[in-house]
Amino acid sequence: MRLLAHVLDLNRSAGGVVRTDSGSPAAAERAREHKPSDRQQARDDAAFWQIWLKHREYLHRHSLRFSSGNMADAEDAMSEAMLKAAQAFPHAEIRNHRAWLLRLVHNACMDRYRANERQNRLMIDIAADDGQSVPAVVPQHNRSPEELLGALELIMCLQQAMTTLPRSLAEPLLLYLDDLSDAEIAGSLNVTKEVVRKRRLMARDWLRRQLLP
Repeated sequence: MRLLAHVLDLNRSAGGVVRTDSGSPAAAERAREHKPSDRQQARDDAAFWQIWLKHREYLHRHSLRFSSGNMADAEDAMSEAMLKAAQAFPHAEIRNHRAWLLRLVHNACMDRYRANERQNRLMIDIAADDGQSVPAVVPQHNRSPEELLGALELIMCLQQAMTTLPRSLAEPLLLYLDDLSDAEIAGSLNVTKEVVRKRRLMARDWLRRQLLP
């Protein structure tokens, strides 16, 4: 440590600038070698979009089927899969482009389905003790425009309310919505099952005050 301080002092007194290896010409050259050139990036982008457009209709049909006919969810899943595919394409070893893209679309649809299930389960759980009728927060393709608008507004309110939850209450609630048992949640958070149940009830009461009159 004294030697390092001495070297730094010598550099300062000489008016020099202390440079790490990351600022050396050799390091800069290595960074340039690993960074794709603009021309290569443009070729990768062009190749990806050609493949995506070739399979887009096929992927959209399957996305709609995976989403049980919900056009909004299907379109959102397509967008999410497209972004992930575009980012991964230059570095992935792909033997079958259509199968690879279909797997990404399927995963995106399943992620949205699980998120929708969690949202609906949470709203039902929040209103359970009050005996109130709570509409499903997930927009369904066969609902009226008014119902769709109301569901979207409720989703936004729910998401906003979740951000206000203290972490100690949010963690057990989110694990519960992922279908973990109280014992599993307790083990994950290193608390007792009684604490898990108490915190979940507190989280539900907190959200109820935010969402229900």
